[in-house]
Amino acid sequence: MDDPHKTEEAASDAAREGTNAWFSATMRTRLNDPATGAFIVVGHRVHDDDLFAHLQEEGGWELLRLPAEYEPNDPFLWPGDPRTEPGELLWPGHFNRRYIDELKRSLGSYGAAAQLQQSPTPATGGVFERGWWNYYNAEKPLPRFETFVQSWDLSFSGNSTSDYVVGQAWGKAGSSRFLLAERQDRLSFTQTIKAIREFTRELSERFREHSRACHPHREVGQRAGGYRCPEGPSLGINPVVP
Repeated sequence: MDDPHKTEEAASDAAREGTNAWFSATMRTRLNDPATGAFIVVGHRVHDDDLFAHLQEEGGWELLRLPAEYEPNDPFLWPGDPRTEPGELLWPGHFNRRYIDELKRSLGSYGAAAQLQQSPTPATGGVFERGWWNYYNAEKPLPRFETFVQSWDLSFSGNSTSDYVVGQAWGKAGSSRFLLAERQDRLSFTQTIKAIREFTRELSERFREHSRACHPHREVGQRAGGYRCPEGPSLGINPVVP
């Protein structure tokens, strides 16, 4: 089996879980001779919960990991790897240093860690470097925020395999941004609308002293993500007509 995941679907829990479930429930039955047959799965890592991670957790598999740049302290280092120096290239005659460096710039830290190093979690973080993040004491008074916003990533499907709906509240004070609250769940369209309203009410009470509050826009379409929602008007949501 070659490249079980599409890189553009790497962030989709539903897509990854679907691939993992398909392999376990369907692909497992495809050997002509179960007594002598074997499965070989080849591909780039795309996520820390992809099929390769799924099979490692399942057990009974032999992992052959060949990072583009040698990592001597990797726990899954192939014993037969002839390289000895950190950063030494896997195939310098074909993928030289200049080409690898260009790929790293193009892919970004997360993409390079997954597709070049076969380790989907880079040591310093992916899009956001780990060193950029700090913790704050929620028990102590917070600064007065210049901007206070909500951000929601919606899916509008509340079944057990759908992507999560995630809402966050952020406050900006000078050059700092504070993550103040988060809601994550699998929600239908109507449940999402109710969750946004409840989240907003909770934030309004919690941060009453801040002059700028964020309220969700009331212009929400009756059709979103391909799903029809006839309950929209009954929830007080004004449909957008294309």
